Amino acid sequence: MAGARLEKLGTIFSRATGLIRSGAMKEEDIPMWYNIYKHFPPENEPYFARKPKPREIVQILYLEDVIRAKFFKKYGSPGLIDLNNPRSTLLSERFVTKYQELEKSGNFLEDQLFKATEEALSLEGISFDIKQPQIKKATAQTRIEDIMAESSERILESAKSTLAEEFQAARDKQKSNKQNVDSET
Repeated sequence: MAGARLEKLGTIFSRATGLIRSGAMKEEDIPMWYNIYKHFPPENEPYFARKPKPREIVQILYLEDVIRAKFFKKYGSPGLIDLNNPRSTLLSERFVTKYQELEKSGNFLEDQLFKATEEALSLEGISFDIKQPQIKKATAQTRIEDIMAESSERILESAKSTLAEEFQAARDKQKSNKQNVDSET
């Protein structure tokens, strides 16, 4: 074997080098990146056990994210979204856009802006009839429990009828056996 197959024991470059040296990889099968990597190796060899350099992770949070979070907290998720239709815009996106427009106008205080956005979109004919996700989950959970109860009742009924039929068949068999024994004697 030209080298280990476990990626923790070597880099892809060292494994490719081993395959080339052993003759398992022909010269015409050498990958395009191999010669580039050979002539311009990276500063730090990329291998599994190398500790990453400590870096400060920057939190990326936009104002739109905060607005969207408030919107979803109050109105919940819209459910399925059709990404194939470029003309359809999400209600949350329209809300954020209107919120930013009203914010730029400067006519509203921060705490009044959310309510003003709701009213402005209502005047445009947009309805906020999205139910809370907790209600949907509770309804879905109740529906699942109902379906399971109905199916278990059906199974029990079919089992009862099957057992009743089997008992009846066993009784009939016993009677016929008894009649056969009586007739023989």
